[in-house]
Amino acid sequence: MEAADFISALPSDVQSIIVSKLPIDECVRTCVLSKKWESVWKDTMHMEIHLKSMVVPSSLRNHPYAYLSIIRNLMRADKFRLYSERVLSLLNSHSAEIRSISFVHFTRNLIFGHLETWLRFLAEEMKKIEHLSLQCEPADLPVNIRAFPIASNYFNLSALAPGIFSFLASLELTNYYIQSANPFEGCQRLQTLKMRRIHVDEKILSGILQSCNFLEKFKLSESNGFKKLKIQNPNLKLLELAEFSVKAIEVLVEGLQVLILGTLFCPANEFIINARSLRMFYSHCTMNNPQRVNAEMLTNQAILENCSDLFVRKRSEGESSSSGDCFLSYPKSKFWEIRGIPNSIISKLKYVTVSGFQGTEQEVGFVEEVITKATMMQRITIFCSCDVKEATFLLSELPRASRNLSIVLKPKNRVVG
Repeated sequence: MEAADFISALPSDVQSIIVSKLPIDECVRTCVLSKKWESVWKDTMHMEIHLKSMVVPSSLRNHPYAYLSIIRNLMRADKFRLYSERVLSLLNSHSAEIRSISFVHFTRNLIFGHLETWLRFLAEEMKKIEHLSLQCEPADLPVNIRAFPIASNYFNLSALAPGIFSFLASLELTNYYIQSANPFEGCQRLQTLKMRRIHVDEKILSGILQSCNFLEKFKLSESNGFKKLKIQNPNLKLLELAEFSVKAIEVLVEGLQVLILGTLFCPANEFIINARSLRMFYSHCTMNNPQRVNAEMLTNQAILENCSDLFVRKRSEGESSSSGDCFLSYPKSKFWEIRGIPNSIISKLKYVTVSGFQGTEQEVGFVEEVITKATMMQRITIFCSCDVKEATFLLSELPRASRNLSIVLKPKNRVVG
């Protein structure tokens, strides 16, 4: 008995959504399934164009030597031009109004002007497009110059024409070197900008933010090239900073409502924030490294003390405002007992998530600190790497400072979303 074809029985718009999640080469291949599938890929509202996927057959992607051989054969400009023309052909064959598109391209597509050609086509022929994601893939470069930081013209996004991004409402950039804010000129529609693994200096970054007058969401992560970071944009509502080291951070955004911090290396007394409208503050803390915990706690405390709507207690005159060198003069196991969580943080905690909980002395100390002292807590979620029953036994006897607190334990095979 033949199995029922449930996917073909789905409505055409649902089929388009499913197909749009595939890289473009696999997306187009669905047209051979049946007559009904011939044009499904042309009706998708999102496209994933991955040059690496287009160049290398799926049967060879797990064979590194075959893959490198194919890449070497592409080094000539005419070969890259052929694939650039194929991308344009795919875009031109599409019949629906694309709202979002993602390109993962080689460095030579940027150098030879292919990427700019694609973007011009999108701006002129696909006027409904709102979201663009760009990622530079260094597989066509020698191994010794592929690594980050990428201060190299191979990755130089400034090669693009001025105002090339002005038609977008949302933009994501990964793996680029930016020497000029010119591509961002006239970005009056841009509301969301995400930058990951970007090499840019503070002057150019300020110019980019100034060009995007109506920017509401900005994320910067795993990036470098700047010694000091100044964020100043009147319409910014959400700011996320993560995974970089800097000497000073200055956030001058009175209308900012949400601040999200990943792991940052910045002296606490050099983190200045003017965000009087701030309502939500999220911070990642690396519990298993006491030195980093100390620095991160001090940074968080300095931030909260500058946000009047979130802060309760001012630092007393005897307390130090400097982060120091984070050297511990006592055993790591005594960290939470001696240091504790500053009142300016713990008095406002409502939701805490702990990942990879193993039941170590330091981890239990942190959870105990939260459960027994955070009077506003509503939920603590713990993703366990140890046995859940063991974690339950460790935490069940702790007195709760908040009557509304619920403790949620997740088994170790659950993945954090």
